[in-house]
This record gives sequence, structure tokens and C-alpha cells, in this order.
Amino acid sequence: SRNALGAQPVKPQMELIDSATDLQSLHQLFASPQFAGIPDLFNVSVSPDPDDSSTAVYYLAGPALGLPDVTYYEGDTQAHLAAQQAYRDAAVALFQLIGYTPEQAQQAAANAYAFEATLASKMLSPVDAQDFSVIDNPTPVAVLQQMYPLLDWEAYIEAAGGRADGSTIVINSEVELLSNLAQ
Repeated sequence: SRNALGAQPVKPQMELIDSATDLQSLHQLFASPQFAGIPDLFNVSVSPDPDDSSTAVYYLAGPALGLPDVTYYEGDTQAHLAAQQAYRDAAVALFQLIGYTPEQAQQAAANAYAFEATLASKMLSPVDAQDFSVIDNPTPVAVLQQMYPLLDWEAYIEAAGGRADGSTIVINSEVELLSNLAQ
């Protein structure tokens, strides 16, 4: 039945994503309730506060990338290169399944991979991502707003189901990514 349905079940999400025609509208989309649950540039979750386990805090991580971790994007071993190519080939096939021409699919896959590789270059390594002394960066939402002013952080957190104001603390595990994201 999946073959018969094709891309029809995800059409509403694809149309929503296509409605973002520039960076500003993309950020407005990220901060809208309609986009909640669709992967974007961040991953916000709630877990116990590392300094007081009786309270909960928001955690901000980077995006879920298509390859297993950031080392796959920078790796140049035969295994890494094979994984990179297989990922791009799969993306081309998926783009064609939703109606892109082969040329459009090639370009879209190349663009998506290049964008992910750029993000990965600023994200924590798997080792650092497990080191609490590296990822424990309590940051008020007002400071997140200064670090990356293109996104309305309060609206973004609220669209994800939370509540926030400028003083709300978020554990920001991807400081370098967030500091460089505007570029």
C-alpha cells in the first residue's frame, strides 16, 4: 500500500516546508505549532536539571543529521566515503519518488548534503557530546536570542509545547553551532 500511496501521506508536511521561501519564513515556520514534531535545525527536549534533579530544564541540541554522526561528514576513509555516497544516492532516489526530475533530484541531494556537512562541521563530536562538562551550558533564552537572533526563541519553545521567557534557562549543548549558525 505504501507504493500505491507514494508521497501522498507526507504531502501536507512537504507543502508546509515548501511554504518557507526565505530564511525569515523558514524561522517563522520553525516557531509555528504546525511544524511541531517535524525535524529542523534544533532538538529541544526536557530533562532533569543537572544541578537540581527535582526540577526540569530545556535542553537544546543540534539537528538530527542523515548520517550517523558528524565524523561521517568529515571522514575520508573508504568506509566514510562509501557512506557519504550511499547517503547522497538515497537522497536522490527519495527526491525522485516525490516527483523531482533526475537533475532536480541530483541538485537537491547535493544541496542537502552540503548543508548538513556545513552544520556537522560546527557540531560536537560524538565524544564531546557525551562529556557533560562540554554540553552543560545553562543559557537564558535572552542570550540564545542574542546568539542567533534570526529565530524567535520564545515562540520556538512554545511551539514545541513548552513555556519560555527571556529568563528561562536552556542547557545549550551546541554553543559553537549556534554561535556560527547565522553564517
